[in-house]
Amino acid sequence: MKLAKRNYNGLGTFIRLVDYMVVETQVKINQESADLILAEMAKDSKKYGIQTTVSFAQEDMSFEPAKTEFITQFEKILQDMQSVTEEVSRVISHQDFHQFIHGLISDSGPRFRAIVEDSEAYSTSKTTIQRRIALDFEELQQIVKKFEACRVVDDFDRDFVFEEWKKDHSDHEAIRAKLSDLAKWEAAVGRIAGQDAKGLVLVQGRKLAARLSQRVKEEQGRMKEYLLELAELKAKEIQTGLQEIKQTLKAAPGSLTSYVEYVSKVQMCKARKDALAEEKKRKLEEMKGVLSKYRGKDEPYPNVP
Repeated sequence: MKLAKRNYNGLGTFIRLVDYMVVETQVKINQESADLILAEMAKDSKKYGIQTTVSFAQEDMSFEPAKTEFITQFEKILQDMQSVTEEVSRVISHQDFHQFIHGLISDSGPRFRAIVEDSEAYSTSKTTIQRRIALDFEELQQIVKKFEACRVVDDFDRDFVFEEWKKDHSDHEAIRAKLSDLAKWEAAVGRIAGQDAKGLVLVQGRKLAARLSQRVKEEQGRMKEYLLELAELKAKEIQTGLQEIKQTLKAAPGSLTSYVEYVSKVQMCKARKDALAEEKKRKLEEMKGVLSKYRGKDEPYPNVP
């Protein structure tokens, strides 16, 4: 009976010991889970765990999703791991054990989450995960500076309105200059269409490149259509001038006096005809040259009059 009474009196301590062992195991499992995340981060042969895209901010390049969002999500993963482990009921919370542990502990003892958060090992693992993500993004911030070469294209995409530009530009030289810019921008955009990686993070430039490339191609098409339109107008203008010359010379002179005037008209018309012919050769050929130079891969050769 004495042994039974002694064992009975020791049940409270035994229950506390079992509770301690369970909680210690839970804390260890949680720590191992955090360490597993770190181990996966350290693997050289891993696939990238984080993917983001790059875009233009006011003064620098920005990521979407941003660094802070990923750090927040990893912190949530760690919190969720605690929540799952915490769902296991504490031994000392069992109703039937209260009579044995009454007076041995205050309240229900330290909370599992508080034990984990106060752990130096857990704090180190959590900080290391956050620092690793932050450092990867900081290094990528330097890598994506190459995208700055396309900021002018992004500004163009935001601000340029073709119809407004067209009102102030009606010569082929202005169109040639704009097509030259667009060709340079097209090449620059092509150089950012891939992807870059650092540590855990993979940043995609395809989405940004696709948007800028689409806009460049659209404006190239509009510029070439506009130039062809100007060429057709110039051809019609020259044709009208030639018809006017023909009409001027149509009426034959009826007298010697009128013949003298007619000869003068012939000379004037010849000079004008030569000027029109030179203008046709020079301007229309220049326009044709511009259209040919910036002709797309699958576009037919320009049919300039």
